[in-house]
Amino acid sequence: MKSHVLDFFCFFLIISCTVNNKQKCERDKTPSLKTCFIQGFPWNDREQNPINAHNGSILYHEGTYYWYGEAHTAPSFLPFQINCYSSKDLLNWNFENIVFPSLTDKAIFPQKTVILSHPIVIYNKETQKFVLWVKTIESSPKICIALSTHPNQRFQTANIIKGDRKETPFTLFLDHNDKAYYVSSLKSEIRLYPLTKDYLNIQNKYHHLPSLFQGTISLFKNGLKYHLILSKNQETAQLLSADSIHGTWTTSGNPYTGPDAEKNFHAQLSFILPVQGKSHAFIAIFDNKKDSIAEKATPYIWLPIIFNGESPIIPWYDTWDTTIFHENNIQ
Repeated sequence: MKSHVLDFFCFFLIISCTVNNKQKCERDKTPSLKTCFIQGFPWNDREQNPINAHNGSILYHEGTYYWYGEAHTAPSFLPFQINCYSSKDLLNWNFENIVFPSLTDKAIFPQKTVILSHPIVIYNKETQKFVLWVKTIESSPKICIALSTHPNQRFQTANIIKGDRKETPFTLFLDHNDKAYYVSSLKSEIRLYPLTKDYLNIQNKYHHLPSLFQGTISLFKNGLKYHLILSKNQETAQLLSADSIHGTWTTSGNPYTGPDAEKNFHAQLSFILPVQGKSHAFIAIFDNKKDSIAEKATPYIWLPIIFNGESPIIPWYDTWDTTIFHENNIQ
């Protein structure tokens, strides 16, 4: 009975907040400063250029968020470099720099141009370096690891390791003890490799857990609970949870709710962002995978993660803002 009451209460709050946010955001579809997340509208930077940071990740450092992503540029729209944007509020972004340009070392990369995929940056407190990991898409894929002393300046390649063509896009996870992990999906298992202390390589030993299908991994931690979302085009997403990163993981089905939830909202989850200054507050960041040109003009979908007890839910919202976290999270 208690579970049904909680479910109803959560549904009521979500509907209530959606109506209030929609009324507020409808007035702000083309403001000089964004005040809400609005699905279905182009997202420009402060110079009114479209934000070009696909399949990316976000780093928070000293009061600023840094968004790293693939630069899809004409005429091919293939990603040959990594862009960086910065923001104080997650809504209004400044273009900072091309932080990782095209790879041109022909001895290492014999192809004329090298496609870059799913960049992610973490900060190493011990070395005081920002560490970028990005995979190349080629006949013999590689993982490039690069360093910078500033989050918005050029990264210089520090290591290159062999990739696996059969492996899905990886993610990095930084735990509370600053221990970092490389996480990927290969065939019928998910693999978690500890990184070396400098975050420049993978340790050989890995922990594995069974996987329902091979897909993209998103890993985050709320309180003492670890959550992992496995997603793939045309496959219903799956949520796995555990009390320890090496512990027993339990599956609890699709965490998405709303229109086309069973189709992953026609998008690919690329990153889960902890919102600073708020407890139990995370944002699921997707790249739009719809087919029409009009729909591709709005390439990003950002949705809040709501907690019903310890269980994360990612409901669809047409419009929302960060006040939703203290209004809707049920603990």
